[in-house]
Amino acid sequence: MTILLITPYFPPDRNQAAMMYSGLAADLATRGHRLLVITGQPHYAAEAKRGRLRLYSTERSGNVAIVRIFVPRLKRQSLCNRLLVLALFNLLGSLYLLLAPRADVALVTSPGIEEWLMICIAHWKHIPYHFRIHDLYPEIAIRLGLFGPGAASTALIGWVENKAIEWARTVSVVTNAFKQYLERAGIPASKIAVVPDWVDTSHIFPSSRSNAFSREHGLDGKFVVMYGGNVGLSQNLEILVEAARLLKDHNNIVILIIGEGAAKERVLELNTAYRLKNVIFLPFQAPESLNEIYAAADVGFVSLRPGLSPEWCPAKTYTIMASGRAVLAAVDDGSETAALLCRTGAGVCVRAGAAEPLADAILTLARDREGLTALGTRGRAVAEEKYSRSVCTAQIAALLVQTAASNGER
Repeated sequence: MTILLITPYFPPDRNQAAMMYSGLAADLATRGHRLLVITGQPHYAAEAKRGRLRLYSTERSGNVAIVRIFVPRLKRQSLCNRLLVLALFNLLGSLYLLLAPRADVALVTSPGIEEWLMICIAHWKHIPYHFRIHDLYPEIAIRLGLFGPGAASTALIGWVENKAIEWARTVSVVTNAFKQYLERAGIPASKIAVVPDWVDTSHIFPSSRSNAFSREHGLDGKFVVMYGGNVGLSQNLEILVEAARLLKDHNNIVILIIGEGAAKERVLELNTAYRLKNVIFLPFQAPESLNEIYAAADVGFVSLRPGLSPEWCPAKTYTIMASGRAVLAAVDDGSETAALLCRTGAGVCVRAGAAEPLADAILTLARDREGLTALGTRGRAVAEEKYSRSVCTAQIAALLVQTAASNGER
């Protein structure tokens, strides 16, 4: 079976989505499928290496052919920059897909507006597709305050997302709360599968706290709270810096923030204003060093702005669990993340947006090494059982087979 995978991010981009879909492509190829991946030139972080300047560049690894579309690497803080990247990816991707041989099935990632023209081409060419939803659009943009509920842009994004779901033969979401949200919007339950985001538990696993990464950055002998990933508007990492300010007299506690994003400059400015010496900022790191990075931490941090997306569970939660480290989450009560940690006993939750409870939780964890180990052990066991790459990509593979078979039913 020939599978078309359309996603803006793919390694060497270093965000969570890129790593997950790279693993999915490899696993689908191992199952004997041929894949055509349409993605963008690396543009998520400045450190990602790019090839020669071409509208299209291609590469192949076994059964996986990757077509990279030129998009400029611009600062993500600007909405105009993001729209330009979106427009180029859509336009050039649709032109390529228009002339490409027809695939048996496609997998398209949300939000639909990022690949809208390619979705239209796939629909026109009668390629049955599976739509993979990682967040609720335009709801998330409204909650972030990027668009007003009655704005024309909000209506457009909503219409595109609804059409992408309507035309899809099957849909998968990352949490049960997302499934319930779509059902309330009128999407048939039979069309929706729940497949969580995943982590490669063979690549991320419990290992020694002292390693080359920890020694390079002076982390040995410290209690390290680590955040890794998008430093964006959703994550509200200002509270982590505020907590660091409250903990500045505890010389053994270090806050490590690794990543890039639209809010990083603001977080850096806050840290500079407080003149903190207990916060370390690093850019995205090479994928091969990820296990050492998570091992060098005592606690992995997850955060979302209050009320932003209680239906969602950030994928980094599973990565922290797989590393055998405790999860510390600043999220809404009753959110999917809070429910997961309560259900599994893999971590501790504090109120979203509140620095003082966060600082208190860090101190408590730092003083209870035995309890910290127990949290990490439970998290690792659950990650292997329910959130590992092998478990989740097998479910996606089955959905793609089902989606391809549905073409004969219409």
